[in-house]
Amino acid sequence: MKLTDEEKAMLDGREGKARRKAMELLVRYGEALGCENFVDTTNVAGVPGQSSVFLDNYYRDFEGGTDKIFSYFDLDSDELVAVHYYMGSRNYREELAETARLNAAAAR
Repeated sequence: MKLTDEEKAMLDGREGKARRKAMELLVRYGEALGCENFVDTTNVAGVPGQSSVFLDNYYRDFEGGTDKIFSYFDLDSDELVAVHYYMGSRNYREELAETARLNAAAAR
């Protein structure tokens, strides 16, 4: 796929781990469908961080909690990505520290 410089930056992880994982998934979808490039849009269907009562209860006692749900089910990533604060105002330095903490705890 032909990517813009902005899309390449996201895919390379220069805009954070969560965006990198999301771009990896989108590129995989695009390549599977034979897409040449992405299109600009302001209207998408879906809810980031979708969950169910079952998943919330299942992951409640695991390190990572809803980050684990989002990582596995929304980003299709086996790697835990700290994303729970993307609705808030935390910065990338905090993202990196939080992701490192969660991955270290998951490795124990």
